[in-house]
Amino acid sequence: MRYALVPVKELSQAKERLAPLLSPDERQALAVAMLDDVLSTLEQSSGLERIALVTRDAHATSLAVGRGFEVVDEGLGQGLTDAVETGVRACRDRGASSLAVIPGDIPLVTPADIDSVMDHGARYEVVIVPSWDSRGTNAVLLEPPDVLPLRFSSWSFFPHVKAAKQAGLSYKVLRLPRVALDVDTPEDLVRLMPQAMGTRSYSVLEDMGFLAKIERR
Repeated sequence: MRYALVPVKELSQAKERLAPLLSPDERQALAVAMLDDVLSTLEQSSGLERIALVTRDAHATSLAVGRGFEVVDEGLGQGLTDAVETGVRACRDRGASSLAVIPGDIPLVTPADIDSVMDHGARYEVVIVPSWDSRGTNAVLLEPPDVLPLRFSSWSFFPHVKAAKQAGLSYKVLRLPRVALDVDTPEDLVRLMPQAMGTRSYSVLEDMGFLAKIERR
């Protein structure tokens, strides 16, 4: 069973590094829009059989249920790594043979990107998609789901590669420009906007007058 797992922390507290440009309500609206873009893409992927969110956020849960996705309760007081571990265990117990962990803040991702990640799983036990600066891990495929412990931070890419090597696992570093662009900082938004037309994220930023805010900086 080919699963995708999307970890979603509290959307009301999302994207605090965007505070110089966006209000708390605007940051939440953007986080919801990006998550909706990602879920829409996952829904269209031919390489997935099931999709689950690990979260305790009510809005994220509503989005998932509305699309017929599964929800894993992450529990209280967990960081991202612990939440992902909870999700991995739940998907494994539900019959996952391979598991793609996909963040909810990569709004440019396409079904072809997801299918490429899943296709590489036929040849590798671990597939790692780095962020544009090769610091973070923006997607990872594990086959089986618990073949490699995941540790998420702003410097997770090279530790994941090192861990796969040390475990003697077959792995592939897959560079996908659309997946590589996650959104955490104002600079990320500047990179995003020229490529994001047609996404819900772009529409939300346009409604916020984001381009005018950038021009005033």
